[in-house]
Amino acid sequence: MDKYYVIYDSGVVIWCWQEEAFEKMTMGWTLYGIANSEKEADILCEEACY
Repeated sequence: MDKYYVIYDSGVVIWCWQEEAFEKMTMGWTLYGIANSEKEADILCEEACY
C-alpha cells in the first residue's frame, strides 16, 4: 500500500509520495505526518495549515 507523506515549508503544505518527500526533506521541508489514503492526506494537510 502506498503512503502519502504530508510535508510543509514556509506556510506551504503538500502531500506527496515517499521519494519526493525525502528529496524535499533534505532541502529543509518538515514531515507533518504519513497517511494511508489520499483522503487522510487531505485531512492532515488541512490540520497542518493551523
